[in-house]
Amino acid sequence: MKRSMSTQSSIFNFFHKKNNQGELDSELISTEEEIPCASTTEKSVLDSTLEIPKLRDVGRYVNVRITEDKFKYDLLKNPWLPSSNYNFPVVSKRKLKFQMSWLSRFSWLVYSEKLEGALCKICVLFSNECIGKGSNQKVGALVSKPFIKWKDALECFKLHSNADYHKLSVIRADEFLKMMDSKKPDISIAIDSAYKNLVLENRAKLVPIIETIIFCGRQEMALRGDNDSGHIFSNSDDNNDGNFRSLLRFRVQSGDLTLKAHLENSAANAVYISPLIQNELIHICGTYIQTQLVTKIKQAGFFFNFS
Repeated sequence: MKRSMSTQSSIFNFFHKKNNQGELDSELISTEEEIPCASTTEKSVLDSTLEIPKLRDVGRYVNVRITEDKFKYDLLKNPWLPSSNYNFPVVSKRKLKFQMSWLSRFSWLVYSEKLEGALCKICVLFSNECIGKGSNQKVGALVSKPFIKWKDALECFKLHSNADYHKLSVIRADEFLKMMDSKKPDISIAIDSAYKNLVLENRAKLVPIIETIIFCGRQEMALRGDNDSGHIFSNSDDNNDGNFRSLLRFRVQSGDLTLKAHLENSAANAVYISPLIQNELIHICGTYIQTQLVTKIKQAGFFFNFS
């Protein structure tokens, strides 16, 4: 279970989603590799030739940096929305189309008449153009392009709601609205504080997972069973999925609400209980124990040869 440090990714890159979810994740995040991240082009939003209702169509500002705070505030609070009898365009042979009920289900969701698709108004206005480890992934559907795959709409919308880059955009939007409502002079400090809270929240999700691995190690218990793949709460009693997953379920049943929320709501590629992550955590724990031992030996003033 040892892994080379040169190929080892730090587990604390947990806060960036891995791009291996499949079609749904690849729709939301571009799969292009090592994309140079250039700043978005500034464009004027005050086009006098546009009608006022059309001006508030969020689709007009995809990949556009809005520099006027008052207009950004109005766009965030009062974007263009289709009327109840709006005739949405039909996509594919199955005659699928955007559903009006989705707008009330997802507060961040808007429909763009210009692009004929769905967008996240918060991420369009506040998300970084490049995300992920090393900022080499570009945002995809709902942010840099409209979402139109209505067959997968609800599942993709849920994935987007739980994406870290969306959560960070929500933090930025909330702080922006607070600033505009209270006329605070600077929001950079508040956003930085909110981001640190998000990082601490994500790290807290790892604590019970790491503690469970350490417990298994101390008790000399094998972590894995006959089949330890799939959703952790979907395994039947007839399937032995190992001590590790069983102990995590036991923690949830004992009242660990942080772990419960993480296992139930995180995307499949961000639960961080797979055999690959188990190996990574075991390696990190081993490195930490070795470092602690070396430190104690040095402090004691003795030298030991472990070879």
